[in-house]
Amino acid sequence: MTTSLTTAEPTGYGHAGRLLEALAHQDFVMLAGALEGDVHLRALVGKGLVELEGSVDVADKFRFWFGDTDAFELLDATIGAVAGRLHLSWRVRLQAPRLGDGWRVVEQQAYVTCAESGRIARIDLLCTGYIPVGQELVP
Repeated sequence: MTTSLTTAEPTGYGHAGRLLEALAHQDFVMLAGALEGDVHLRALVGKGLVELEGSVDVADKFRFWFGDTDAFELLDATIGAVAGRLHLSWRVRLQAPRLGDGWRVVEQQAYVTCAESGRIARIDLLCTGYIPVGQELVP
């Protein structure tokens, strides 16, 4: 018995790349431009579930997470496809007064669905939280 799976190739690689480029430059207007106007964000972050609708509100949430920093560096970013959706991941190192002294690292994984326009219409996101650099993991 042979089983085969056929999935459509996802669209939106260009806008997914723009989202990551915008994040790298902390350009949240550019980030909003990669999103459909009625984009839906569902994010599991340290403080719980966040759900937002609309490109302005979603870009503002990214600004809250990654803006207003003393130092910011995109360490890694990837784009791939999983069963007709795009998978994006990024890892950032930053310093921000609101997070306390020292460097923090945060990684996010996102699965996105794009509209026919190629813009991102849905984001399902998981976040590590802001981890102090050098903090040892305790099992």
